[in-house]
Amino acid sequence: MAKLQSFNSVFQAELLTLNKATEWANSYRFQAIISSDNKSGLHALSSFYSRLKLVQDAQFEILKNLSLKLGWVKAHPGVFGNEMADQLARNATKNGDLHNIPTPKSHLESILHKIAINK
Repeated sequence: MAKLQSFNSVFQAELLTLNKATEWANSYRFQAIISSDNKSGLHALSSFYSRLKLVQDAQFEILKNLSLKLGWVKAHPGVFGNEMADQLARNATKNGDLHNIPTPKSHLESILHKIAINK
């Protein structure tokens, strides 16, 4: 379980989760299907044009294990594992180890916008 800084985005958290899941599957050489309810994260991983390091790191992990499969599942209660994943995510915000990933561009733009308005 890991927690992020308050300025990190949900998109970043979802990408980090996908990356860690692929790392875990690769460390045990599992043939696995990793399911996510995050369409935008899965779409980013399928793109060859992403400049985000988080996306590139996850893509690199996926390429290490060609038997690894990623899939989308609808996010709602009743999907096997979804409720457990949500509970673990809530616990991580309180008890997880702090994981540092780059500040999203949108956060930096917001700070610069506020500074410009104040000047």
